[in-house]
Amino acid sequence: MGRGFAPGYHGELVSGVFATPGGTPRIGVLRLPWPEQGAAAEFAPHPGAQLYVRAASAAAAPARQAAETALGGIRAPWSGGRLTVHTEAEAPVWPVAPAVVRAVADAWGLCPGAAELATAVSEVDAPPGAARGGTGLVDAVDGSLIEAFEADLPPLLVLGFDPGDVPSGPGLDPDDASLADLAAGRRLRGLLRRAAVGRDAALFAAAATESTLLLGTHRPRPLAGHLAAALASCGALGLQSDRGTSLLGLLFPPDAPGLADRLARARTLLAGLGIHQVWQFTTTARRAG
Repeated sequence: MGRGFAPGYHGELVSGVFATPGGTPRIGVLRLPWPEQGAAAEFAPHPGAQLYVRAASAAAAPARQAAETALGGIRAPWSGGRLTVHTEAEAPVWPVAPAVVRAVADAWGLCPGAAELATAVSEVDAPPGAARGGTGLVDAVDGSLIEAFEADLPPLLVLGFDPGDVPSGPGLDPDDASLADLAAGRRLRGLLRRAAVGRDAALFAAAATESTLLLGTHRPRPLAGHLAAALASCGALGLQSDRGTSLLGLLFPPDAPGLADRLARARTLLAGLGIHQVWQFTTTARRAG
């Protein structure tokens, strides 16, 4: 039996304009895992060509396609098996494909870094960076790695909400990036490197806040500035966002003293701004089942 998991994402911890070694500007993102909105898959191979798929209706087609792609990509001795996919009711469909690929590869004993697995993952329909493990800054368009950091993201508790204060959109085009955008990207990159070396949640959160405010220079949103200025009042470490939507999240250390009080103050702060629908999760939590 092979098993695989792929997390969903609550927007980005950091996004910005980052230069390649050749000086080409690229939109880079460090995604914020939202495991409860991910997908888990189990694959039991058996002789023959029949592939049985058990999944929610929306996930069935991408699950089958991903399994067939993976079986061909890793040159498995059999093309048949029984595939089961677990997703949350409201979860996006796209984590299904990388979860299935990992389950199929696991069934044949391939490690996560195997070349065959990387090839199969690159062919499934998943957003940029969705199948990449560890902590990496990836190109927002093609998912190619801009920089890998020395440590995984430390645990963070996220109090998420969607105020709907800005319209959805693609965000900044790298061709329109200014020298100030590139300078900001260099600062963010340096901050992320320091945060990774010390696995420092506070520094990662500070980078998230700076990134959110920088996005506001291209998509003005006074609410984000107000929340960033009020972080200390509720004991939050930082504020993260999604470059293409109005999603936001207050970041907390999950083991902080007085966490319940911090979260209560944050909810009161948001309620005072007319935001009553919130959710919380920990970036390292895994769904049951």
